[in-house]
Amino acid sequence: MSYIEQIDKTRIPQHVAIIMDGNGRWAKQRGEERTYGHRAGAETVQNITEDAARLGIKYLTLYTFSTENWNRPQDEIAALMNLLLESIEEETLMKNNIRFNVIGDFKKLPVEVQKSLTSCINLQALYICLRQCGGRIIGIQAATIGKFGCYDR
Repeated sequence: MSYIEQIDKTRIPQHVAIIMDGNGRWAKQRGEERTYGHRAGAETVQNITEDAARLGIKYLTLYTFSTENWNRPQDEIAALMNLLLESIEEETLMKNNIRFNVIGDFKKLPVEVQKSLTSCINLQALYICLRQCGGRIIGIQAATIGKFGCYDR
C-alpha cells in the first residue's frame, strides 16, 4: 500500500504552505555544494506538486525565495534563478490542472525569469479558462487574461 493510499482523505487540508528552507545546509552536511541541495529541493517540489494534485489539495503555497535571499553570494543567486527557469514545468501544471501564480514583487527578479513566470501564469489562466468555460465567454475571459495577466476562477 502506497503512502497516498494510507492517508485519510477526510482529513486532507485545503491549503498547505511550505517554506523551502535548509536545502543548502542539507547539501553541505553531505559534503556537496549548496546548489546540489537546491536541485534536490526542486525535485521534491515536483513530487509535492503532483502528490498535492492527486490528493485534492486546493492550494499549495511554496515560499521559495525571500528578500533575505538577495544577501546570498551572486553565483548562488544566479544558480537559483536558473533552477527556477528550469523548474517551471507548464506540462506538469496543465496535466494536474494547477493554476500557477506568484506572491510578492517579482519585478526584482531577472527579466528572463519575470518573462517565464508571466508566461506560465498567463498560459495557466488561459488553459483553465478553456477547460472550464463555455464557448461564448471564452473570448471575453481570454481578453481579460491578456489585459490583466490572470483570471481568478
